[in-house]
Amino acid sequence: FGIMIYKKVSVIIPTLQKNKTFLINLVTSFVEDDFVDEIIIIDNSLQGFTYENKKIEVIIPEENLCVNPSWNLGVQKAKNQYICLANDDIIIPQNFCSKILKKMTDEHGIVGINSNCVINSYPNSIDISDDISNPITLEKIEHERPFNFGSIMFFKKDIYTEIPDDLKIFFGDDWICYNAEKIGKKNAIISNTKIYHIGSLSSQQYFNLQKQEEKIYWRHIVPLKKRLLYLMYTKRHIIIFVLGLRLSLKIKKREK
Repeated sequence: FGIMIYKKVSVIIPTLQKNKTFLINLVTSFVEDDFVDEIIIIDNSLQGFTYENKKIEVIIPEENLCVNPSWNLGVQKAKNQYICLANDDIIIPQNFCSKILKKMTDEHGIVGINSNCVINSYPNSIDISDDISNPITLEKIEHERPFNFGSIMFFKKDIYTEIPDDLKIFFGDDWICYNAEKIGKKNAIISNTKIYHIGSLSSQQYFNLQKQEEKIYWRHIVPLKKRLLYLMYTKRHIIIFVLGLRLSLKIKKREK
């Protein structure tokens, strides 16, 4: 008889508890997944969250940490080698973590959801299932993650690069993808599945900070001493720094 070796995953969910029904449904999905044996809920609403299950730990900070510092805290406390960062406003198929972790290898960096797998609307039902005729795939990406990528992400704990303290809401997923690629890991998107995402329950009130945090992000990526003249390529853009100014030129896709 062969011995099945399971990869165990710690799930981290920062929340402001804007929709408790969605949050409870999401937590239940993770509780019922055999690959999940730890669920760390960072309760940034500060009001407390009760769900009786031995897998669950609820952390109530002294103040709202915001999403990126919550990720840092959750990863620091996680006991497993595999990590899942999940938004609190998504609905996922049954045994979603199991299906993803079975396909992950040591070559993978950050694995997030493909945009065309995300349904940005309120569902008629909170029960969804995969199309078994099209098994889930992980497809390599380079540099820029697609929109919605950070709704749910998977990676090994030892490749996580802590997000700088001055990035509170935005660009945390860009940061960890960039640094995973720097050490030679292959970031990937999850395809041939679907999740529902009802949209920015925890961050919509902070959208005015996005441009400010974008500037902070680039200061971390390209230090000041390189900004007199610096050129870098991403998947969709050419980024040019000239005398401290950043120019972004979109790369036109070639016709096949």
